[in-house]
Amino acid sequence: MLNFEEKALEYIRRRGAEITIFFPELRGCCVPENLLAPEVILGRPVDKRRYEEQVIEGIKINSVPGILDHQELEVRLSGFGPFKNLTLHGWKVFQSQEMTEIKL
Repeated sequence: MLNFEEKALEYIRRRGAEITIFFPELRGCCVPENLLAPEVILGRPVDKRRYEEQVIEGIKINSVPGILDHQELEVRLSGFGPFKNLTLHGWKVFQSQEMTEIKL
């Protein structure tokens, strides 16, 4: 599920009403992709074949398959003046308590 902070929703609508949610690429790094926090940017992805599309609250969302499943995420607006950017809140690498417990 994806929610929007009201000022983020207005910001996105004024700038084309389309966002992309993706995992950042770290080339030459040994960190698996799904351990990184996803990011959100304005606009569409360069290669749309890797993304699913859906519309939520009038915003077209391009996202990596499965990224919006099983977690409640919120898009927020950060920054000030011309230095504003979108951030994604609520991401958990391990989605359940079972996965975070260490068994000794």
